[in-house]
Amino acid sequence: MERTNHRNKQLSAEQLFELRQNRDDANKAVSLASWSYIGLIVPLIGWILAGYSLSLSSGLPRIGIIGRKVRSARRNAGISIVLSILIVIFWTGIYVFGVREAHKQDLQKEQAQQQAQKDQEQSQQFQQQIKQTTLDNCLKQADDNYTNYVKLNGTHVKDDPVQGPVYTMPQTNWDYVERQKNSEKDECYRRSSAF
Repeated sequence: MERTNHRNKQLSAEQLFELRQNRDDANKAVSLASWSYIGLIVPLIGWILAGYSLSLSSGLPRIGIIGRKVRSARRNAGISIVLSILIVIFWTGIYVFGVREAHKQDLQKEQAQQQAQKDQEQSQQFQQQIKQTTLDNCLKQADDNYTNYVKLNGTHVKDDPVQGPVYTMPQTNWDYVERQKNSEKDECYRRSSAF
């Protein structure tokens, strides 16, 4: 008795080979479609596997067990392609958003540092101006005290066009007023350096 298929037809060796080849290709397509889910991790590999699975399944008959396997392979490949595309879009969005946020934070940090440096420089300039003004006022006060002492304790002799008014007084008074003026100026410089 000869073997027959479910339609009671005798299969030739060529048809049997083609049937086995189709079955093997359908199994490969299903396997590749299943492996194409790796596209969730590495999209390019997943797309290649899914594309190869789709190309294998496109030439296969769509009836019987092979047809179910082909439909399963096409469905799995399609799902993996869509999911991997969505993941690529998602990660691209995360990357773009993350890079933009990181750049924005870096820019804000840099601007804050620049503003802090500018504020510090302005503060230092202001402190230096105050220090210099205080020193100048203190030195002027020491000179004014010297001049007032000479005017009060000395005798006006003449007005010189170059030196201004000329005064005389005992040498001990001159020594005292000079020491006093130098002491006051030294105190001005000491306070200025401590500022």
